[in-house]
Amino acid sequence: MSMAEKETKPVRTIGQIVGALAGKLSKERQGTVGMAQLRRMDPLGIPPPIFWKLLTDEFGAEPLPDKQEKAWAIIIQAMALMAPDGHRPKLPPGRVLADEAYPEGRFIRLLRAEGEGLATEIRTLARWSASKALAFDWADLAALVLARASRNPDWAEAQAIRLARPYFLAAGKKPGADTPVARGEEA
Repeated sequence: MSMAEKETKPVRTIGQIVGALAGKLSKERQGTVGMAQLRRMDPLGIPPPIFWKLLTDEFGAEPLPDKQEKAWAIIIQAMALMAPDGHRPKLPPGRVLADEAYPEGRFIRLLRAEGEGLATEIRTLARWSASKALAFDWADLAALVLARASRNPDWAEAQAIRLARPYFLAAGKKPGADTPVARGEEA
């Protein structure tokens, strides 16, 4: 790719990248072995070749900074756990999780987690959601993971709030909801 092509290539949003990845995360596209490798990989370790192929397809041959690569490994693994139907654009994960009674304590841990803890919480959420055949907009969760990896506290806080707001608003509307929000307490 020439410098002129690099300069004119439009910048893609997290939502566009997540949408493209979601379309590639299926047994038909990656094979049974490839999907199994993505689901079983250690996102903080050395990912399998299929991960690098997906990353190269989306970002080109130039390596991403290490923290971004690890963030995308966390995201791709979790999306693979919910594939092929786990991504639904414009459907806030917080609302879906509240509607399906995702445990509040676990949701709060997700919002506060960083590093290995964040990888664990995202993976747990993906497995729980897959067991219930849920789908939601993975761009919101991807933004949280990328924000935490960036070490930009303002961006990370904004993404956590973006996830939390629909969760607690939906949870507070349920009859007999016994959440800190419903009781008027701080979460």
